[in-house]
Amino acid sequence: MTKKTDWENFCQQRGIAEDEIKTQLFNGELSENDFCYINKNIQDNVFLNGPRYSIDYYRLFNDCPHLVERCNWNMLDGRSWIELLKKQPKFSDKCNWTKLTGSDWALIIEELPQYSDKCNWQKLNSENWSSLLSQKPQFANKCDKWDIFRQKDWAELLRYQPQFAEKCDKWNDFYPYTWAHIIRFQPQFANRCDQWDEFDGNDWIHVLTAQP
Repeated sequence: MTKKTDWENFCQQRGIAEDEIKTQLFNGELSENDFCYINKNIQDNVFLNGPRYSIDYYRLFNDCPHLVERCNWNMLDGRSWIELLKKQPKFSDKCNWTKLTGSDWALIIEELPQYSDKCNWQKLNSENWSSLLSQKPQFANKCDKWDIFRQKDWAELLRYQPQFAEKCDKWNDFYPYTWAHIIRFQPQFANRCDQWDEFDGNDWIHVLTAQP
């Protein structure tokens, strides 16, 4: 079986035919030269950024600056905006911020906190908040969803930011594997745990490997 190219994977993930997605990348029709250039370079993995097969617009616009005015900006997802704005913040006025998801915002603010004033914080769910606050705890005052944090959200957040322990109201609900994860990284919480007798072998391995 022939191995799929990066471009084929890129199109398949979006469920759109190759010719259609190439046209959608830009407003209006691509010229034959543009079409061939983009096709060749994406096939050669020049414009693809990481395993998610997102186009590296920064590199694309550097090589094809005339395409900037024809770009369909709605094609860019959160990761694409991050990579573009990190290097070319001048394009921030092209972003339709209202279309970004909570996951997009968590990624963007983590790497580009200067755009936090544009964020609709209500779009972030508990997983998004846990991910964001693990890296950017200064935005905790924007969070009003502490009560819907799940076990895995607390386990991830407390691993990096133990100072939020006072916000947690789920201590009595944690499963043994959740305790093992927390204590592995933050042993000062061991005195809160009342489930030591329920730890299995894997739980003990996780804890004792890090905290003998």
